[in-house]
Amino acid sequence: MEGSYPFKTGLVIYSSYPEVRSDPDLLLQRLALVARDTTWDAVEVQYVADTSYWPKIQRIIQDAGMDVIACAGPACVRLGWDLSSLDPAIRKAAVTGMQLAIDFAYSIGSRALVYMSGKDPGNGRKEEALNALRTSLAALSDYACQHAVDYRLVLTLEPADRDVQLKRLIGPTADAVAAVAEAREQGMLTDVTLDMSHVALLGETFEEAAGLLGGMVTHAHVANTLVCDPSRPEYGDQHPRFGLPGSEFGLPDITRFLDTVQSRCFSKAGPFPYGKPVVSLEVRPSADADPDILLSGAKRAFFSGLAGSTLQRGD
Repeated sequence: MEGSYPFKTGLVIYSSYPEVRSDPDLLLQRLALVARDTTWDAVEVQYVADTSYWPKIQRIIQDAGMDVIACAGPACVRLGWDLSSLDPAIRKAAVTGMQLAIDFAYSIGSRALVYMSGKDPGNGRKEEALNALRTSLAALSDYACQHAVDYRLVLTLEPADRDVQLKRLIGPTADAVAAVAEAREQGMLTDVTLDMSHVALLGETFEEAAGLLGGMVTHAHVANTLVCDPSRPEYGDQHPRFGLPGSEFGLPDITRFLDTVQSRCFSKAGPFPYGKPVVSLEVRPSADADPDILLSGAKRAFFSGLAGSTLQRGD
């Protein structure tokens, strides 16, 4: 809880309960359960297309006194919103979709909207795709500014793998730094969500990624991944439980990640969209797992990892 740490604790609800991605009624049910759990200061909710659910989501968040982070990442992947597409029609559709996600974010009271770049086009066309992404971000920044209420929405880029599963343009941390730095120079309100599992999927280290990003990071995901065996169902961007045999991360890695993000990112960032950094837990149940039991185990790992970190001690 916020009172115990110099940051806000969050949960990525659409990973812990994957069924909510396609069923907004289940989202409301699961959101109510999360809202009753005072462990969490914030909850990350995926974009919901049906506008009739927006005030219902907002009501739960407000009644619980929680913060909410809107996430367009699932839509970027599942609906093919490709903001860096070299096809103008595809890119236009992605911008239109993201504008709806901006409306959603404002409607539910979110101060940040997490998004991903489009697919890596390959064939030496990276710079063309980066230029397309710049054009899309400029349009979205203008839209977010024009529709601002009593605050202006922050667009937060979540880098993902380029070669494993999602195969995004951004991608390597150095490319994220360049894109966000240029956007900020042009007056756009944007930052970065750093996911510890994506760092591993990119073949980078915590120290490398956090060192490059510095104060661009105001939001982090604590998550595991498995990269050693493509034949396993947990391979790639699946966020299995911590300590799973063959996976990348256990409790000491949570502590190391948070210490690194605190010293190299959070300590240099600000102002924060939510007043403080947000550190969210992201874990996804396997097909035969009980999601509530898995989440309980992940919470234990999360807070055990926090216990020895500089975030816990407030250094």
